[in-house]
Amino acid sequence: MLGELVSLDVWHGQLKEAGDTAALHADLFFREARMGGEADSNVRFRMSVRKASLVLRLPEDNTIGVDRETVARDSEPVSGTVTRTIVRERKARGAAVLDFTTAALRPKINLGAEASGSVQDKTSVELQRAVSLIVSTGHFNQGSYQWDLEAFNRGPLHGRPWDAVKNPRLTLIDQRKNKRSSTGAVVLEVHCVREDLIISDIHIETGGEWKDIFSLKGGAKTAAAEALIRKRLGEELLPVTSIDNDFATLIVASVLAES
Repeated sequence: MLGELVSLDVWHGQLKEAGDTAALHADLFFREARMGGEADSNVRFRMSVRKASLVLRLPEDNTIGVDRETVARDSEPVSGTVTRTIVRERKARGAAVLDFTTAALRPKINLGAEASGSVQDKTSVELQRAVSLIVSTGHFNQGSYQWDLEAFNRGPLHGRPWDAVKNPRLTLIDQRKNKRSSTGAVVLEVHCVREDLIISDIHIETGGEWKDIFSLKGGAKTAAAEALIRKRLGEELLPVTSIDNDFATLIVASVLAES
């Protein structure tokens, strides 16, 4: 995993012999990560992701296949509510005005109002509607299954896109021809494009190995943050790509499914 950005837990039922099936579950969670801050780090920043994909890698020996009818094409979204408050104002003229603003909500007569005066009666109405926090769409892409994830408001991904127990991703099929052989590995990865990786609140301690980078103009801080990300990817044994390329695909998590 790349820092605190994403957590992924994957499991499936046992495949004991050819023809056996098992549901594949993936518990995926996104959050804002805090990078750096260690004693030996001169840069720290916040990081989140705007869009991501969960990608399934099946074994190359074809010992495990997929029941296509069971693939979660459009997962049931986790929902929340958005509350909108509408305030209505009404002005009234006259010597006597009903006032509904008392704590007990009992009307009272305002006899002191002049004919030329005015009184405002404000009524607040709250409207709630359900919204999908993370939209997920599953499809087959270049030999593998994947689920594309995006927040409903196009902001950073945060939380779970589905209930991992209730909504498995698909059903695996044991396709071994030789009973004595073992099945290959099923791997799930989380991918994101560099331009969808949000880096903010970058702080650099001047001096040390970052001194020359910090002295540069323009994207000096971003370059320092990207250098730390490359370092963390290498430490987690994740592929290191050209992170300064906006269209480069980063693998920020890779997990072997366990039975």
